[in-house]
Amino acid sequence: MRGFLIPKGTIIVPNLRSVPLDPEHWESPKEFNPKHFLDQDGHFVAREAYLAFGAGARVCLGEQLARMEFFIFLVSLLRAFHFQLPPGVNEELNEEPVVGVSTPPHPYKVCAVPRCSSS
Repeated sequence: MRGFLIPKGTIIVPNLRSVPLDPEHWESPKEFNPKHFLDQDGHFVAREAYLAFGAGARVCLGEQLARMEFFIFLVSLLRAFHFQLPPGVNEELNEEPVVGVSTPPHPYKVCAVPRCSSS
């Protein structure tokens, strides 16, 4: 690959985070922009450059289940709680990842305030 010999059995860890940050594939790669996944009529369009669950022979077998579970979990939280910063905390969210094998976000505190129930 590009002049380098990769011996059989070598473990390769691709940098999948580089794809969603590639300006050749995304209009505004460093900003959250839902329009990246919408066509001119506002309908959802799956983008080949979005690799949340890997690609090719190593794609996650549990992708459909994970998508459904994540949706149910997130909607349940959003219906039950309003999320806000704790009192006295007025800082910007650090969007740079913690660099490592995976790229988790920096830790931060948030308050989950129960929404008023109409029933």
